[in-house]
Amino acid sequence: MTQLGTRDQVQVSIDYTKDALDIAADVFRNTDLMATMERWGGVLAGVDVWAVSHCDRLLAYLRVD
Repeated sequence: MTQLGTRDQVQVSIDYTKDALDIAADVFRNTDLMATMERWGGVLAGVDVWAVSHCDRLLAYLRVD
């Protein structure tokens, strides 16, 4: 954080980011988000508007917990 990275260190950071992106993409590919919306759409008003924000907050919670 306080020094410039070497080429190898930058590559490690790129590889990590790609791995994290692959994991997130896998979750989205294997999760039926529309089924979740249908399940809660008639129960919670505005779930279609706030679901992305809710998921973002839950991910932040999981990172901290």
